[in-house]
Amino acid sequence: MSIDNLSGQTFGQYELRDRLGAGGMGAVYRAYQKNLKREVAVKVISITLSQQSGYVERFLREAETSARLENAHIIPIYDFGTQGPLSYIVMRMLTGGSLTDRLQQRPDSTPSLGEIASLLGQLANALDYAHSQGVIHRDIKPSNVMFDHNGTAFVVDFGVAYLAQATTALTGTGTTLGTPLYMPPEQWRNENLSAASDQYALAVMTYQLVTGRVPFIANTPFALMHLHLNEMPTPPQVARANVPEAVALVLQRALAKKPEDRFPNVTAFAQAFQRAIAGHEGETTGYFTFKLRRESSPSRPINGSGSRPSVPISSMQPLYRRPLVWVFAAVIAALLLLVVALALVPSGDGGLEEQQTRVVLNITQTALAGGGDSGSVIQVLSSATFTPTASITPTVTPSATNPPTVTPIPATPTPRPAELTRVALETVVAEAQLATEAAQVVLDVTNTASAAQAAAVQAATATAAQAAT
Repeated sequence: MSIDNLSGQTFGQYELRDRLGAGGMGAVYRAYQKNLKREVAVKVISITLSQQSGYVERFLREAETSARLENAHIIPIYDFGTQGPLSYIVMRMLTGGSLTDRLQQRPDSTPSLGEIASLLGQLANALDYAHSQGVIHRDIKPSNVMFDHNGTAFVVDFGVAYLAQATTALTGTGTTLGTPLYMPPEQWRNENLSAASDQYALAVMTYQLVTGRVPFIANTPFALMHLHLNEMPTPPQVARANVPEAVALVLQRALAKKPEDRFPNVTAFAQAFQRAIAGHEGETTGYFTFKLRRESSPSRPINGSGSRPSVPISSMQPLYRRPLVWVFAAVIAALLLLVVALALVPSGDGGLEEQQTRVVLNITQTALAGGGDSGSVIQVLSSATFTPTASITPTVTPSATNPPTVTPIPATPTPRPAELTRVALETVVAEAQLATEAAQVVLDVTNTASAAQAAAVQAATATAAQAAT
């Protein structure tokens, strides 16, 4: 049974109506609760998750934990259950959209510092309460912050990130699940997460609201990981001149690389931010209350079974998530390193050097043409031998009576020292293999978590559609 075409189906007392969106973690439907005559949101969890061993027990445990969280800024869980192979969660219907929607619909503006401080206080209240109950969110990001019609903020999807992380089909062994732009250093290192991990992700989101951009941007996951692990962001006043210096210091502490160097709790972070903007609150912009534009979508006719055919949600993968890009990057890196090393080794014969370079190029082209990957190319290069071709140097013998005769004899080329060539080649191969192994680590994380990452993007679409409707 597909979770993408359940419109018209009934789960207990909930009649599923329009599908608002779908992703790797599940599909969200606008539903009608018949006994209370009200609209609710129903998230049907991906059947891929539910097929894993021990999933039902994990689902029930996480659903019960989430349902026990009673806070003014955590979305209420009304009900949860299973029906056949499917499990579902029933939540309050929020009509103010997500923070992602607002960032997308007002890309050229930012909320006032006072509005950001107010939002931060609401989210801090929710997170510190959850942390006091032993619950870590693990995936704080704009799509998991939603609003009601009054602009009141709610944190959503408590427990879903942990549920997915515990499922080997999405994460695999030894990998992490999260949203890379907001992941704290300890999550990149696949270490245990704590309340400080949620604080870091919230600080990334706060920086984004202040400046209009996230603090770390890179073209590859490996480069993004390096930034989160080692670099500090550009001071926010560079992007927004009216930001006080004190705000930069507050964000710097909340974004500390070590969890113990951050604020003792999220509320302390929010209070420090409030103090830092004193006198610079700014005028109200209505950023969190303006009416969202409703995205138009094609009508979906109801088929004979009463369900609506699913509408595929396509997403263009960025280059850094395409494995072939990493493979060819490793091959090119190995080739360039090898050519550079050969050029740096002194040689008495330029012709020999050109021969070796041509051999390297031919080997690489042959391996790639044969469908080889970076590992096979490196292996071929490491085992290759270079045999110089003898050149012919004429010898002139003068004679008193006869014109000079030219006797061609083989010239002994001045070869590159064999040992020096071998050492240079082995060094380059070793460096290339290290680069390939590093790329493979990132590929493992990207490939095993690709469904979950796509789910995060598509879940945002689901939530947006739900709220906009």
